[in-house]
Amino acid sequence: GHAPPKGGTPAGTPAIGDWSGLRADALEQMQPVRIAESLLLGFLLFTAVASVALWLAGLRESEYSAFVVLAWVFGLSVWLETESFYETGLKTALWERAYAGLTAVLPVVGLWFCFRVYREPYPRWLRAWVVAMLALALLVLMPWPFAWLSRFVQAWTVLVLFGTAVLQWRAWLWLRRREPESVGVFCGTLCVTLSGIPELIGRPYALRPWGIPMTSFGWAACLACLMTALLWRFQRTRLQLRRTSGAILVAHEEERKRLAREIHDGVLQSLLAIKFNIERHRQRVEQGKPIEVAELSELIRESQATVEELRRVSHDLRPEMLEHISLIAALRYQAETLSTRSGLNISVTGTDSMTVSPKARDHLYRIAQECLQNILKHAETSHVELSLLQPTSGWLQLRVTDNGRGFDTRHARNGIGLTTITERAELLGGRATVTSVLGHGTTVTIEVPI
Repeated sequence: GHAPPKGGTPAGTPAIGDWSGLRADALEQMQPVRIAESLLLGFLLFTAVASVALWLAGLRESEYSAFVVLAWVFGLSVWLETESFYETGLKTALWERAYAGLTAVLPVVGLWFCFRVYREPYPRWLRAWVVAMLALALLVLMPWPFAWLSRFVQAWTVLVLFGTAVLQWRAWLWLRRREPESVGVFCGTLCVTLSGIPELIGRPYALRPWGIPMTSFGWAACLACLMTALLWRFQRTRLQLRRTSGAILVAHEEERKRLAREIHDGVLQSLLAIKFNIERHRQRVEQGKPIEVAELSELIRESQATVEELRRVSHDLRPEMLEHISLIAALRYQAETLSTRSGLNISVTGTDSMTVSPKARDHLYRIAQECLQNILKHAETSHVELSLLQPTSGWLQLRVTDNGRGFDTRHARNGIGLTTITERAELLGGRATVTSVLGHGTTVTIEVPI
């Protein structure tokens, strides 16, 4: 061989045949990497296109929108690190910073998706974590000195460890709900956690199948699990819609029967009594007998009672006061009216300062009405607590608690009342949680964004 002089360049001229052989060997060694990258990118492209197709098909709830963003952010970050992108000649320092920014923001998008799946509000401390992660993502886009970039990466690693621990813990809590999509979310978060172990122990190159980081495979497996969870939710939602359609028809029929019964037993009987009294007075007038003032006053009282009964029935159909007073004031009026009619002790807590949209106001009022009617019919309780609070910014919580006999929630999910409550909460982009212990009462919690 040609030994280079000390501190100089190799002596002699390299042979063309040697260079061609080296290039052929390099291309042959890169072939498995290209195949693995092509398969990974093909899967990510399929996932990204499928997510957009679901969104265009009308599945535009927040969890589906979050999955679209997650799939595209991860797909772009993987593509920017492939050999195929490197060979295009576009891999400049700007694209390197873009890759770093996408990688930095990826955990935030993943956490956002998981919280949207279960429609839970961000705790305040988690909002601070999101702001810090987004700030670091913006910082790495700038051309800082290497020493500063190293510090940013160290801070980002610490925040990612914290976010991963929180996400895994919440995924475990969600798994305990025994909902079908909880399995997919838990497995997805577990894939991301396990794939990041080599980097966490300081050996990122110890395990790189076909030259691809394990985190890329972990996030790809996570996307597959999350997409499976969304498909489970989609199927469950379709089944719930079919059940709800039948339940709505039954509820409409029951409502018609109730109105017919109230009108027949209440208003109609009062009107018949008024009619008979008027006919009796007419006969007395025809016979030349005087009508006592007390009898006319009684007729007026009966008419007024009938008017009040009609007003109550109309109020139950559509409370006009909702358009003029706050939600908490309407709930207090509803509780006072029910307490007067039934003798049930109902306490209401909340403030008038919360701003609620008309749609949310109507649905929350109906949810509270349904809860109170169910308590009156089934709970056998002596006290009810109704609260309207704002535990976190941007979210509203309605909670109805009684100290009645309770029930087994596993056998009551298909009831019309609970189905109606759950559907109304989901229409507002929130969720309904029912907890009950036999002999110790029931709590219904509604959390919706405002």
